[in-house]
Amino acid sequence: MSMLIANNLWATLAADITDTATSILLSAGQGSRFPNIIAGDWMYLTLFDKNNDSEIVKVTHVAGDTLTVVRAQDGTVAQAWTASGTRAEHRETAGFVDALKADLDAAISAGGYAFTGALTLAGDPTAADMLMTKGYADTTYLPSTTSFQPPSTFDFIESDANNLGLSWDGANLHVTANGADLGFIWRSGNFNPSAYANTAVCQLTGGFETGAVGANSGGSVNAPVPYVTYGVRLTGNVWFMQVALMTNS
Repeated sequence: MSMLIANNLWATLAADITDTATSILLSAGQGSRFPNIIAGDWMYLTLFDKNNDSEIVKVTHVAGDTLTVVRAQDGTVAQAWTASGTRAEHRETAGFVDALKADLDAAISAGGYAFTGALTLAGDPTAADMLMTKGYADTTYLPSTTSFQPPSTFDFIESDANNLGLSWDGANLHVTANGADLGFIWRSGNFNPSAYANTAVCQLTGGFETGAVGANSGGSVNAPVPYVTYGVRLTGNVWFMQVALMTNS
């Protein structure tokens, strides 16, 4: 028993029908538009008029231009129809979708289906159109004895002009540039702020001039302890020395 489907199927009535009639006479020759409906098969047909009144019927047999139908399907009400202005169309309805779903569910539940042709389920696939079994995938790509192994070194290279990168030596994260190790980065695991509490710091105290100097000539300045010279600037022909006082804090 199967629900039949057809494309662009429509017809008109050749005679009026009552609300209890189970036979519908179509206009001459229109019965040939319907598929061959054998015993047990059926298809939905919607009757409607210019007022948008409608009724869904189930066609169970076609003989020439005469349809055998079951009235008032899919929640509709049987009514009388006149030949003038009434049209019959094979439409997608809620009952159509429900019946299609029921057929699919029944086919899936019945089981017993097997892939044929080019689709092959193989324990050791050797061709592009083969599928592997779960067991083959588990043992080949996901062996149960494999555990996660972290990398022994962390190597990250950023693609830029200086080839900047990071590397891990097992304890410290190093910065490299063009292959040269620039030292490691302080982090919570290797930096103790208290160890640097008494480090000497510089306090800016100002500067002084050393006098004019000519082109290609040199000069020097000796800052007395604990002053430290940390900058020099040429303004016109005058050297200007920046000094700082070294203290502990």
